[in-house]
Amino acid sequence: MEKIKALLTKEPELSSNAITVLKKRYLKRDAEGNLQETPKEMFQRVAINIAQADLNYNKDADIAEIAKKFYDIMVDLKFLPNSP
Repeated sequence: MEKIKALLTKEPELSSNAITVLKKRYLKRDAEGNLQETPKEMFQRVAINIAQADLNYNKDADIAEIAKKFYDIMVDLKFLPNSP
């Protein structure tokens, strides 16, 4: 996982409003409610998890390549998955 994270280096350019929403709703927290990741780390986490799903359909899937593509479209704000 760390090897893949090393490929996901582009910094997201987010407005202060976007950062506020991420802090309130999407960034990981510990049991006491303290933030445990940055927006960049969240994008990395999501990209890697989405990429790993491809292993269900193709055992030879290049997870690093898929994660990189997904990460790039997220940090470029071209596609942002979310949950209600």
